[in-house]
Amino acid sequence: MGTGKEAPAVDPLIAEAERVQGELDGTAAASTTSPATASPAAPVLTLDRELAMVAETVGAVLASFFPSVKAVLTEKKCEEIGAAVAPVLVKYGLDRYVAGFAWKAEVEALMCVAPVVLAVKAAILHDLALMRAHQEKRDKAPPPAAGEGAPPPAAAPPAAMLQPVT
Repeated sequence: MGTGKEAPAVDPLIAEAERVQGELDGTAAASTTSPATASPAAPVLTLDRELAMVAETVGAVLASFFPSVKAVLTEKKCEEIGAAVAPVLVKYGLDRYVAGFAWKAEVEALMCVAPVVLAVKAAILHDLALMRAHQEKRDKAPPPAAGEGAPPPAAAPPAAMLQPVT
């Protein structure tokens, strides 16, 4: 069991695990590795920046259909949105669902489905406009004169049919 020779092999593994955990947590891990051999930690996005990026992405998708959106969702406005929304999410404990882009799949699904929904909406509105125009055209047209495709007047029923049955 414990011969004392196992400890040197375990210490580097623990140090490496602490370093990796520190990178995942976004904090500098206490490690026995030298700064020259330690890998630099990836930059950590702040919640407000993350929210700003989402607003920018949504704005870019919408702008492909509605070009005027570019003037509304500018980079500065998206940063303001992120800065305003982040504290609210923290206040209500919702930041844990957002931080680290935990809802990436939902945003990707939205970005895939939203253009289709917008295209379907446009197609429906187009078809409704055509139907309305066709109905208005029919309503404004004068009724056809007798003999021009109008149904013949209904014939009066024979007098015998109008007698009461005794």
